[in-house]
Amino acid sequence: MKHSRRIAVLLAVLCVPVGLIAQVTGSGSTNRVPKWTSSTSLGNSRIVQAPNGDVGIGINPTTNLHIVGGANTGLRLESSVPNGNPTITVQANTPAGAAVVEINRADGGACACLILGNAVSPEWRVQIPVGDTEELDIAYGSGSPFVTFLQSGQMGIGTQTPANTLEIVAGGTTLADSWTTRSSRQFKTNIQPIHDALEKVEELQGVSYNRKADGKREIGVVAEDVDHVVPEVVSHDARTHDAQGVDYSRLTALLIEAVKSQQAEIQSQQAEIQQLKTQIGELIPSLPGQ
Repeated sequence: MKHSRRIAVLLAVLCVPVGLIAQVTGSGSTNRVPKWTSSTSLGNSRIVQAPNGDVGIGINPTTNLHIVGGANTGLRLESSVPNGNPTITVQANTPAGAAVVEINRADGGACACLILGNAVSPEWRVQIPVGDTEELDIAYGSGSPFVTFLQSGQMGIGTQTPANTLEIVAGGTTLADSWTTRSSRQFKTNIQPIHDALEKVEELQGVSYNRKADGKREIGVVAEDVDHVVPEVVSHDARTHDAQGVDYSRLTALLIEAVKSQQAEIQSQQAEIQQLKTQIGELIPSLPGQ
């Protein structure tokens, strides 16, 4: 009896008309990844896969991943491999559009390299050495970095080892209309006049020299010599403590006080000379034969 019931149920299932089973309809363009437009119909998505395997969103791809969107096109790309170094092209299709790229490593570190440019020839490279998240380098193409930022706050131009807040490669130059140094009383304490300024100036020596970097002829002072007289204007290497540079602008304060001291001596000498002239003038009429 139970066997007969099972046979009856099986026959009933087999007798269901094929037409009652849902059919998928719709078609799409070649290489266009399909998407569901309804529960039974397929249409075109914005994703395209080229025969060579390149994938595009909103555009036929010209690289491994190529995206074109509206005024603001965003993409999040995260590597699942530690120290992953993905390279991607993101393009905005309006003049005012802004392309946004966010790249993350699976281990939480910074990406090793981010290339900025166009899909054909990227030229600008922002690079963080793999395994070192304390340094950010900016270079042109695959050349040596010419701007380096350290996490500790130093920035170097032409040097990857800046020891100062802003450091320019030896032999480099700067051009500006002005350079302002903080000098307000609000930044200072224990303000004292400079003593023996003239004597200190007399110990300094101006020299002419050629730069080792490019042979250019210059004039100035030698930091090691100045360090013995006015150490306040000399900068030192943070590791070796050797003298490195001189803040020429701060030497102005020493020169101001030296000129004032010299002027006081000149005025004192002029007063003495005038007094001697007066005394001599008084003696001349009483000389014999006059």
